[in-house]
Order: sequence, then structure tokens, then C-alpha cells
Amino acid sequence: MAFMALQDALLAALSYGESSGYELAKAFDVTVANYWAATPQQLYRELDKMESAGLIQARVVEQTKRPNKRMFTLTDQG
Repeated sequence: MAFMALQDALLAALSYGESSGYELAKAFDVTVANYWAATPQQLYRELDKMESAGLIQARVVEQTKRPNKRMFTLTDQG
């Protein structure tokens, strides 16, 4: 059985296009949560690590009456 890291799952999800952390968490729940558990906090920590490593980049979308959100995309390195 092959082991897939959380980073690999996030990179695969982002290969389909830009997503917010919330959208990634929801997609994770639908696709792999039945056999692989990760909390939203774990996803956000991994996204921060991936951004620091240059695998993804984030842009901030300012929202009124809601917290700002970050939209993530792959970099050439990712």
C-alpha cells in the first residue's frame, strides 16, 4: 500500500485550480476523509509550510463582514 502525504493530497487538489483553505478542507472531507482523517488545523498548517517552501502561493481576498481569505495556487516548483 502506498503512503500519500498530506502535502501530496493538497498539491493534487490544487492542480485543478485556485482554492481557499476552506474549499480544500471541504473537498478533503468529500474525497478522502473516509480513510484518512485530517483536521482543518492540520490542513492550514500544511498549507503554511508549503507556502514557505515555495510550492504554493497565496493571495489575500479582502471580505467585508467576514475574515479575509487566502486563495492558494501552485507555483512552478509545486
